[in-house]
Amino acid sequence: TAWKYSLATHIMSKHTNEKPFKCHICSFATSAKGALVQHIRAHAGNYRYQCPECGFKSHNCERFNEHVLKHTPHRISGHYKCGACSFMAKTAAGIAIHHKVHNSQGQKRKFWM
Repeated sequence: TAWKYSLATHIMSKHTNEKPFKCHICSFATSAKGALVQHIRAHAGNYRYQCPECGFKSHNCERFNEHVLKHTPHRISGHYKCGACSFMAKTAAGIAIHHKVHNSQGQKRKFWM
């Protein structure tokens, strides 16, 4: 079951330092299969998220949201606000997806949190 897998992964990563999932391209090793999958995507250049301001790329949504905060100093009721229209999103990834609309229309992308 899922909880048994989670427990086994926890024990390997926190208590035994076992890292059975190994990258076939470099020396990276991890205790979590999902972490290896994300790592291999990075080798392939398959990034799910790209910052509309600077081009930063990540396959990890949490890391991407942390990065986008560097470009978004303003918070409006805990949401990201588009600088080109009245659209608001709950996440940085949401506003980045929305900005593709403006980018396709040739408008400069601006957004605030």
